[in-house]
Order: sequence, then C-alpha cells, then structure tokens
Amino acid sequence: MRFELFVAARYLRAKRRQAVVGVITVISIAGVAAGVASLIIALAITNGMRRDLQDRLLGSMAHVQLMRISSDGIRDWRGLTARLQQLPHVKAASPGLYEQVLISHGARSGGALIEGVIPSQENRVSDLLTSVTLGSAKPLDAGAGEMTPPPIVIGYDLADTIDAKVGTTVLVTSPQGELTPLGLIPKFQFFRVAGIFHSGFYQYDSSMAFTGLADAQRLFGEPDVVSVISFRVDDLDRADHHRATRRERLARSGRLEEDNDDES
Repeated sequence: MRFELFVAARYLRAKRRQAVVGVITVISIAGVAAGVASLIIALAITNGMRRDLQDRLLGSMAHVQLMRISSDGIRDWRGLTARLQQLPHVKAASPGLYEQVLISHGARSGGALIEGVIPSQENRVSDLLTSVTLGSAKPLDAGAGEMTPPPIVIGYDLADTIDAKVGTTVLVTSPQGELTPLGLIPKFQFFRVAGIFHSGFYQYDSSMAFTGLADAQRLFGEPDVVSVISFRVDDLDRADHHRATRRERLARSGRLEEDNDDES
C-alpha cells in the first residue's frame, strides 16, 4: 500500500476511542473539497463572462480602420477596398461613411453617429447589423432612391429615447449644411426605421445608426467617397503588426502618399 493511502486509511478508520479524529478528518476533507469546488466554479463563471464580453465587444467593431487625415474622404475606395481584401491575413474589408447627426421623432430627438454601409460587406467585419432583434437590416441593400423614405437601422436605446418603432418615420438632420445668404442651413431627410439592433452595449445601442452607403452620401451631399475602410484580420493579437505592414505596402505602392491616408 502506498504511503499516502496508508495515512488516509489510518485516520479515516480510527479506533472507537479515536473516532473524533476520523470525524475531524472527514469534515476537513469535505471543507477543502467544497472550497476548491467553489473556487473552480467562480473562475469558470468569471472566465466565461470575460470571454463572452470580449467576443461581443470585438465582434461589434472592425479590427483595423483606414482613414484619411484630411476630411475630404477616400475617393478611389472601390479599388482600395479590393486591394485590401487581397492582402495577406485580411479576412474582409468594408467601406463606410461616418457622420454625426440628430435623429428626431416628433418632439423627441437624440444624437447619433450614422454610418452608411454596404450590408453584405459590413456584416463580414462587424456583428452589429446581425444583432437586429426587431425588423430587418435587409432593406439597406436597396440602392439610393429605390425606397422612399430610405431605410435606417438604429440602436435599441436610441429607439427608446426617441420613441421609435419599426416602420416609424424619423427625421435625420446633418450639421453639414449649405451656406446661404440667411446663414448655414442644415441638411435633413426623412428615413423609415427598418430595424432595431440590440448589441447589449449601451455605447452602441444609444448612439449608432446604419443606412445604405448611397443613401448616406446623398444625405451628406458627398460625392462618391467614403470616410473609412474597415477590415478584419485573422489574428487580432497581431493587428498592430498587420496595420504596420498594410501601411508600409500602401506607402511603397504610392497610394498612401497620394491620398495621405492614416490607419488606426
């Protein structure tokens, strides 16, 4: 018999006059087992919550974003997006047009960051459009002018703030207006709420909205440009290395110097 088993048997099968030793041993073993089990369960719950939070947070945003330092946008975004998708370690790339707007419904209003996207490409770099719980994001696939008013997808908390539901018509006002003799007149356009997403993150659910890229360009009066190209890489832990590699290749090809692009 091994020494460990001998010692355990010695104290667990004590004589009657030493029964208290056996009882204390059993209680000690049960206490240690309960403590270790509690620690393992607590660590498992903590690690599970951390991993779920991390996956949801990282899934809600792109790994790397390419944008210009100046505010005139990226012109040749189609060719640049196609080139980025062909680079090593790049899983997907998606163009987008960001702008701060005011979304109103009746007497209620709320500020939001609206992004014009191409849904089929945006779904490959971000999970926000896939978290639509009410309505659908499919109407965003329609081209500009095909739906009147154009569709928009807003966050759950933003919809609650302005009391908007699927099918509600909201007024989107852009501060990038037109200069007239009477002063700066903001641009505005009516949109129909096609879907409401609920990511679980208040930062996104309370201040994010999506519309089609062509509809966003028409709202802001922009030419055929985008403000950012987002892409996802195969290894997030090496995103900084991949970003530096992309920047070096773009600079070597002359594209970065020509457009004065910046990556973040």
